[in-house]
Amino acid sequence: MLRCIRAACPLLLAALPLDVTAMSWFGDVSVQLSHDDNLNRAAQAQDERSDTLLDAELAWLRPFDLREWGTLDATVAIGARLHDRFDDLNESRLVVSGHYHRRLGLGPQAPWIAAHLDYGYHGVKDEWREGTRQSIGASTGRGVGEHWQLRVGLAYDRQSPDNVRRDEGNAPYNVFRLSTLGLQTDLDYRMDNGWLWLSGLAYQRGDFNASTTDPDLFDDEQLPWLDDPVFGESFRTYRIDGQAWSVQAGVSIPLGDRASINLIGRFTDVTTDNDISYGATRWQLSFMQEL
Repeated sequence: MLRCIRAACPLLLAALPLDVTAMSWFGDVSVQLSHDDNLNRAAQAQDERSDTLLDAELAWLRPFDLREWGTLDATVAIGARLHDRFDDLNESRLVVSGHYHRRLGLGPQAPWIAAHLDYGYHGVKDEWREGTRQSIGASTGRGVGEHWQLRVGLAYDRQSPDNVRRDEGNAPYNVFRLSTLGLQTDLDYRMDNGWLWLSGLAYQRGDFNASTTDPDLFDDEQLPWLDDPVFGESFRTYRIDGQAWSVQAGVSIPLGDRASINLIGRFTDVTTDNDISYGATRWQLSFMQEL
């Protein structure tokens, strides 16, 4: 379905009676250092594996001015991720995306609407995790007073491993075939000196992964699972149904007009339909530079 939508977007844009102006390409580069205290989403504390990750990404963006209808941005990004401990999870990626934005009024406090469509291929050293990832969603927001910005968004995310054939049934072929529907609310505060304080709350419902060394922990024989030596001997990774709550807070500090340094902390708590809960905390320090 997403492929059909991607193919139809240029045709729909050309067919609409819009005055469209393509502006120049520009780019940005980002480098991010992260630490995750439960990278494998272990369902038991003794199985938790922490790791430090280094991400780098280069993106090219071309905006299209739709006049009174807003703007449409087309983006192509290439990136890579390196793990300190678990190098089987190292990856390279190519992501193409479209983002629509329209402000419904004048001034920084005017409400706005937006929509996005992302499609990416992630080449992971561990072949079970290699494949495509897609996201489609819509959001809206507005300024509140002189300093606050409120945003609410809904998104559907899907992950489709390359080596999965749909007729294979359960384990291990569908462990990393995941889809979630999520709702997120962000409230940001911009200071007079340009610093941006970030906060957010998110809810997701759908498929999640969980690792364990206890084969009796998940007693549902229909759950897809596979032996997962990436995290150590005797590990299994399951695909489970459940829900997740995430809370995050951080700060973005401008470095001139075209760069920023950002620090964000995020805690996620997952509760499965098997009444098993586990959590993870990730800290992210990043640098972004507009080219």
